Amino acid sequence: MLDLIVGKVSELPDVFSPNLVIVNLSSVYHKQYHHWEKASPSDHRCYVLHREEDLFSLNWVDGPAQYFNYQDKGPENVRFAIGFIAQALAKGKKVFICCDQGQSRSPSIALLYLAFDNIINRESYQKAKEDFMKFYPEYRPGEGIQQFLSKHWSEIILPYE
Repeated sequence: MLDLIVGKVSELPDVFSPNLVIVNLSSVYHKQYHHWEKASPSDHRCYVLHREEDLFSLNWVDGPAQYFNYQDKGPENVRFAIGFIAQALAKGKKVFICCDQGQSRSPSIALLYLAFDNIINRESYQKAKEDFMKFYPEYRPGEGIQQFLSKHWSEIILPYE
């Protein structure tokens, strides 16, 4: 059984269990976690990516495709997220992937993990999306994330073959 849960940041459990790992894609949570009152300072070492034993936070903004490829590290950052999920699941942990609405960013990372693990089609983003919609019909990816994943699919998924 795959313990991969997709949801909204508002569904984050109040009390973290030692058996639960969080993959966060919400810029709101990212700011709260770092106690930043305003926009995240772009020169901070954790501005885009922050990783701890049971938390992986990727500051993604659901907008134009270039937002997902900040500093030309978009595919690399996504591969880090996939690896984090794979390691947590291999340790028998549950993984909760969240973003603000649970419709675009968090399900996109779940889709990528499932393609990585050969659970859904990995030939292209479009084919993976068609398979993923059978598992998660609530998937409503923004245009920017769809463009980013289509353009960078081979950089993200194919290195794992």
